[in-house]
Amino acid sequence: MGPGFRGSAIGQFRAALHRCVHNSCMDYGRRELRHEKHAAGSLDERYEYADESGPYDAAIARHSLEREALAAESEAEEESRRESHELVAWGIAQVENDNYRAVLEPTYLEGLPGDEIAERLDISPDNVYARRSRGVKQLEEILRDHRP
Repeated sequence: MGPGFRGSAIGQFRAALHRCVHNSCMDYGRRELRHEKHAAGSLDERYEYADESGPYDAAIARHSLEREALAAESEAEEESRRESHELVAWGIAQVENDNYRAVLEPTYLEGLPGDEIAERLDISPDNVYARRSRGVKQLEEILRDHRP
């Protein structure tokens, strides 16, 4: 606050004190941040006897390995998803009833909701539900029998 404070009411003193504490905390935080940045070093900094390696090379290498592992995992998931899709497509083709198959294909292969399937096939949504549930039962039996 300093010698320039000319407030006479308690509210003015309280506001000035609040402002003073706020500014002191901000100064302290800035000083700590400067210290942390200085203590962390630079990305361009190198070890004393090494031409190419620095303190962050291990972290960068670890990050690269983690990214590669995530990419490999993503590829494996995509492959599994594709195999599952092919198996479901094969199973739907094995369903004998054409009406069930006509509902199962857009449901599982195209991902359409029931109302769009009903509109496409010109049938009621209740009929779509009934055909889908009966078709799923047949599909489950086909896939269960196909399991190694």
